[in-house]
Amino acid sequence: MAEVFARLRGPSIIGFSIYLVFEAGEAAIGPDNSLLRDILDGIRDVLLVPFDIAIYRLLILGEVTSRYSFALNTRLQRIAGSTIVLWSFNNIPLHVLSLVTSSDLIKAIAIFAAMVAGIAVAVRIAIFFPAIASDARGATIGSALADTRGQVWFILKAFLIVFLPQLMVTIALAGLASLGVVGDVSDPSMWSALPQVMLIGTIGFLTQAASAVIASLLFDWIGDRVKGAP
Repeated sequence: MAEVFARLRGPSIIGFSIYLVFEAGEAAIGPDNSLLRDILDGIRDVLLVPFDIAIYRLLILGEVTSRYSFALNTRLQRIAGSTIVLWSFNNIPLHVLSLVTSSDLIKAIAIFAAMVAGIAVAVRIAIFFPAIASDARGATIGSALADTRGQVWFILKAFLIVFLPQLMVTIALAGLASLGVVGDVSDPSMWSALPQVMLIGTIGFLTQAASAVIASLLFDWIGDRVKGAP
């Protein structure tokens, strides 16, 4: 990770700044406007696509990217478009459901189902984005699904290691906030919340980068079809 940030210094600084700006924006909005927060998440993920591509190409091809480029090449278009599709799949059904029912039980079941479905999709296409970024000959959904078949638990464990620290910090801060030990990050008038925003934003960005690193390694380890192998 340290080597990635050192060799991709420019993209890393810009990507980190983007993450902090959006984290602060979501904190200012508060937890009640979940739709706007989810929209900001989607915009942030699209804006971070050049950073992810830079990591993929560094680890797979050894290419060092110095600029944070939004040039509309095929790589950017395909990954950004797929990111929007995944965001829509994970979020739109839940918001539509909230408009047609007020049942907390139904919403809870729907959220759980959406989480399971989202994780399942993410695991099965884990090497799809690195394949696109590295211009692999077999960079298709079908090839990604073929390569990840039978590797679900292996992939899940790899990403669990990445996301566990962020999950633990989020739960800890939520618990401390409920006890009044720390400020509520959703209250923009409380300057005491600023360190928490910085902490959550930093861990979130590190998780984003680590996810791209893990995906690149998985591409190298199990990506046969996506590399064009018969």
